[in-house]
Amino acid sequence: MKFAVESWSPDYGSPVEAGAANPEAEAGATVNLEIERPVAEWTPIRSESGPAERLALVDGVRRIDARIWVTDEAGRTVPGLCASYAAGVIRCEARAEVAAMEVERGLFVPVPARSIETMYATYVAQPMNDWGRGGGGATGNAKPPRPPGRGSEARATGRTAGSGSGGGAGDSSGSGSDSGGSGSSDRGIPGDPLQQALQRALRELEIRVAKQAGEADLVVIDGSLRGRQHLESAVGYVKSHWVTYLDEMTTAVIAQLAPGERTPMFGIEADWSRYSWYLRLPGGEGHPWAGVVRCEVTDQIPIDEAQRFADLTAATLPRFASEAHKDTRAPQNLYPIAGLERELRRRLGDGNLLLRGLRIAAGALG
Repeated sequence: MKFAVESWSPDYGSPVEAGAANPEAEAGATVNLEIERPVAEWTPIRSESGPAERLALVDGVRRIDARIWVTDEAGRTVPGLCASYAAGVIRCEARAEVAAMEVERGLFVPVPARSIETMYATYVAQPMNDWGRGGGGATGNAKPPRPPGRGSEARATGRTAGSGSGGGAGDSSGSGSDSGGSGSSDRGIPGDPLQQALQRALRELEIRVAKQAGEADLVVIDGSLRGRQHLESAVGYVKSHWVTYLDEMTTAVIAQLAPGERTPMFGIEADWSRYSWYLRLPGGEGHPWAGVVRCEVTDQIPIDEAQRFADLTAATLPRFASEAHKDTRAPQNLYPIAGLERELRRRLGDGNLLLRGLRIAAGALG
């Protein structure tokens, strides 16, 4: 008997979640595997371009400080969340430097409410509107038209995500996909409009912060690009895999990837559409998906531009892959992102102190 132990700490789950339920899983998405080359010609691709000279990485974290119950003027009592969330961007040129960082605290409740002021912080009431109802909310996820070009001319494979038996893995389409990051509670979001509202608020904050990054050759968004696909030079960087996108033949290419190599691009057409590819980072060992991440760009750019970004990620991101003795999510949790996450969590403040302040404020209201 042979087996492999996942390199990630059990606290963070696994980068490949077999059979896991994901709130934004695209089981009905149409996948075109022949965007860049025919399926019969799928082989690993090694980038011939140099690494990005100006790299920016964007990430966010969130924490639920307290679950509360709110009684409105009509006497209705409903559940709510008081949460802290933060986003930042780090630039990597001659050295890694934080370019921007912001922290917000919000009150999420499905009825009109006033902000909660405590002796330590203020939780600003967030208008939920259609947040958490599966719609686009503030970010707007309307399905864009397919652009002209090779992608639209290629033969559609007829494959739908999650429907194959090839054993391939897809991924979480949330803003982030690992514990402690912007998608730390995505696995518990289905049917929870409060956490969906919190997630979308964090995405909006990430967008505002990302715009402060300045000019960059490559902007890596930790997590799916969903809701942020309009950002210039942006590439989504997904560490955890949930949904089946590839068929048996193309999944086999994953096992053939050497560090720094990527698969050909494929198209994913769903409520929002994009070009995507898998990339292996150095340091992953033990099973075919070790060290594999999925990247994505909007399909509203030309095919050759998408290929340029695919090659740029393959030439750039392996340089920042983490090592197991320093990071429990190695190698997928890139060193700059890990450092940014630590600083963002520090800036969230002391959760116990904030909870105490909320309890005191609630007691004062009787």
